[in-house]
Amino acid sequence: MKKLFMLLLAVVCVLGLSACTYEATYTIHEDGSVDIEAMPWYSLDDMKQLLAVEMQWMTSSGAEIDAETQAKIDAVNNIQNMDELVEFIKATDETGTAMDEIIVREINGVSYLGSPNEKEKDTYPAEYVATIGDQGFTITPDTFEFTTEGMLDTYSSLMGNANVTAEEAESIQAMLATTNFLLTVEMPEEITYTNGELSADKKSVFFNINLATSNQKYYAYTKASKNLVNFGIEDGAVTKKKSIKISSVDKISSITVNGKKVSGKKISLKEDGKYTVTVKTKNAEETISFVKDGTKPVVTGVENGKTYEGAVTINFSDETSGIKSAKLGKKKIKNGAKVTKAGTYTLKVTDKAGNKTTVKFTIK
Repeated sequence: MKKLFMLLLAVVCVLGLSACTYEATYTIHEDGSVDIEAMPWYSLDDMKQLLAVEMQWMTSSGAEIDAETQAKIDAVNNIQNMDELVEFIKATDETGTAMDEIIVREINGVSYLGSPNEKEKDTYPAEYVATIGDQGFTITPDTFEFTTEGMLDTYSSLMGNANVTAEEAESIQAMLATTNFLLTVEMPEEITYTNGELSADKKSVFFNINLATSNQKYYAYTKASKNLVNFGIEDGAVTKKKSIKISSVDKISSITVNGKKVSGKKISLKEDGKYTVTVKTKNAEETISFVKDGTKPVVTGVENGKTYEGAVTINFSDETSGIKSAKLGKKKIKNGAKVTKAGTYTLKVTDKAGNKTTVKFTIK
């Protein structure tokens, strides 16, 4: 199956080679699956760029450009406006049907050509959609997020692995940065917060996206979304952080920690134990729980720097988060392990928060 973002790019608007304005509609269903309808639109500059790249590839592959083809390329390069381009297409159309399949449309004050024949439709199941976060997308029935940086990074990686030269990859990257998206997202429930243009029924939102603005985030959330608040820590985490900082794209109205209201967005984690943090915003309420453990594991039976006559029994514990691992040298050991062999040892015990106790001892 094609990558979701590759459909939006339409293989970067015809074989990954031409900048364009791309119009797409994402319809997100209650089960998390997504229907996509997408179609590229080409300005006069886009068409000229496409021809220039095609000519470059023909030349680099050793193909000869005959006089007739060169004449057409020169003619297009001399075209000054969309009316002249339409006339050129009519004059060079051998079938006589090209204009029946082409639409001229004005977008953001610029004229574009488009063809319904280039319209793509596809459906992506929820299981697939849930795996694409590293490509710049987060999509659930309650949440839509897209960052341009994610798409640019992923596409750069693909170009690095594909059979293209560094010069071609750089050229494609430059075209990506001039590619625009007219993206409509339709969600199953009413959208309560977004930085796009919300429809009258509040179930769809429009984004005018340009990849030249790297790391730009576009989002739409329903009331059930869990993504409005950034807690600075995951729900269910175990941490040794001394504080966390709360932030939200929405306006925060209150924060409570273990049932008590606090002021400010920086939460101090002075004491070890379980924390439950609830944040209310204008459009949502989110709660997470986590464990703070800033105390090193307790080790008994051996002490750092001590020398022992005969066998020792090693015990270790951690009341707050529990033991993650214990190693004597490179060997894992269990609580209550008995060591009898003479030698110098290094014991390392780590808890689930990452706190570590190290004990070096010797047995004669």
